[in-house]
Amino acid sequence: MAYLIYDINETEKSLAQSLLEKPMQSAELSLTGFFDPIENSLQATREQAKLGFFDALTPELMNIYFGTMIKNHPQMSSMGIARMDGYEYDVLPGRSGFDNRVVHIDEWGMLEHWSNWQVLPDSGKCVKINEWEKPAPHDPRERPWFIGAMKSKEPAINWTKPYVYNTTLEVGMTASLKWRSPADDELQVLAFDLTLSDISKFTQQLNVSPNGKIFVLSNEGRYIGLPNDSIIEQMSIDKAILAHVDSLGIDEIANAYINWKGTAEKTRSAFEYQNGEEYWWGKMMVHKLSPGNSLIVGVVIPEKDILSEVERTKRVIIGGIVIVLVLIAFIMYAYAQLQKSNKILEKKNNEISEQKRLIQLKNQEIYDSISYAKNIQSAILPSISEVKKLLPDSFIFYKPKDIVAGDFYWLEHEQNKILFAAADCTGHGVPGALVSVLCKNGLSRAVREYNETVPGAILDLTAKIIMEQFEKSKQEINDGMDIALCSLQDNKLQYAGANNSLWIIRQGAEDIEEIKADKQPVGRFENIKPFTTHTIELNKGDTFYLFSDGFADQFGGEDGKKYKPARLRKLLLKIKNEEMNKQRELLEHEFNSWKGELEQLDDVCVMGVRY
Repeated sequence: MAYLIYDINETEKSLAQSLLEKPMQSAELSLTGFFDPIENSLQATREQAKLGFFDALTPELMNIYFGTMIKNHPQMSSMGIARMDGYEYDVLPGRSGFDNRVVHIDEWGMLEHWSNWQVLPDSGKCVKINEWEKPAPHDPRERPWFIGAMKSKEPAINWTKPYVYNTTLEVGMTASLKWRSPADDELQVLAFDLTLSDISKFTQQLNVSPNGKIFVLSNEGRYIGLPNDSIIEQMSIDKAILAHVDSLGIDEIANAYINWKGTAEKTRSAFEYQNGEEYWWGKMMVHKLSPGNSLIVGVVIPEKDILSEVERTKRVIIGGIVIVLVLIAFIMYAYAQLQKSNKILEKKNNEISEQKRLIQLKNQEIYDSISYAKNIQSAILPSISEVKKLLPDSFIFYKPKDIVAGDFYWLEHEQNKILFAAADCTGHGVPGALVSVLCKNGLSRAVREYNETVPGAILDLTAKIIMEQFEKSKQEINDGMDIALCSLQDNKLQYAGANNSLWIIRQGAEDIEEIKADKQPVGRFENIKPFTTHTIELNKGDTFYLFSDGFADQFGGEDGKKYKPARLRKLLLKIKNEEMNKQRELLEHEFNSWKGELEQLDDVCVMGVRY
């Protein structure tokens, strides 16, 4: 028994190591969970930017995209995009909605433009409330996050050292990286700002021992995560963050830092040091962020806490040793086997729990990303009120297979012509949605930038724009879209199609007049030819339909077969005399009844217009 007590006394260092290790691991996991989601979002956003995703985004859509991202990451305070010509575009939460800050040093000089935006709850649209100007305090090209990103090798992420933000006066750090714009091959920098107050909330709540403390320092020895200490309770947290370790009067931490910094190699093991008349145990570890920038995680415990733990352990052993000696011969073998089995089971349970946690985390990240994409795609589509304003006697039946879709409808008004289309991009879900953004952007550029209003010429120009975007990729991309595109001016209807025909039901007719599409997609295609533009004279009461293949290809019915175009023709002829809104209701009811309990096969888009 005396030997056991002596052996316990000799294990003080091992016990100190054990007491220090658990809070150290918790702090490391907390920092990883704090910084990793920001780095993942930063890298994902850069990949979208490299595909030209942001080339067509307006300030309204930038606010919806980045505003949602800031809302879902509480530690993120703002984001910014900057260029070599002194241009910087920032999105940050305002008192109401979002604030935008824009500077362009080479164009405007030291002047910054501010605007406030709100997202309307009924429509989801982002609208400007007011705007103002004031002198710019700095050139974005001189900021540490811009300089650091430019010096970093792509695709590395650069983290700044902690500093006080000019805009919000919060203490934080900035993560930034660069990419080359596909539109003009110019280097740009994307930056996310993070507030650091949440780290202190964690370090102050974690229980180490009765008098132990956990903290996080910058590489220069300034507080990032504050300890639970009476000195901190008497002052403002904002004033304590970034204070040097030797300036707040918490000597046990200051001495631990000096002791650790003074070693030739920064040890990860527990070490003993003297603080006044007391002895303490400490452990520190470097958490790397980017080259030349890291944080220091530290835990300190007074020796008296460790000795009290030793004494408690001795009392437990002395009290139970008589019982152990009586039973030890009987239970030794069973205990050894049980311990072995428990370790194996515990290891398996920990592995399963960790795998489950990682899967849940990845699933949540994927769902959040797709939800972001849905907001953007909804904002890109014209609203039903916009469609009704230009085409009052019309309907749109739009039913994505997944949260986001490869099908989309499109509307423009140019040179007294109403241009509209129903399109089906390669795939569905997220891949189809990404292609749809590029294709919609190509159609709009053909009309707005090149002033083209003839349907066939619009499709030719859109195909060229899409292929130029895909040619920037190192991999061969054969994606594109099938589309029915129309131009309406007075009673003259012009149509051009890529694999998707136009159906017309004349007033009083008993059959459908079909204008066939060109048998080629808008995109990469062998022996591609110019698209044909058809001109049709309309009479009052004529109705025409544009659609993707999703409705006709849906499996269902009693035998689980495809709906097919012939059945769709009969349905449209049956409901031809109904009002257009009623036709949409009948189409949706027919589709859902036919599909039944089967899975929806593809996105569905049907557009009907009565002249």
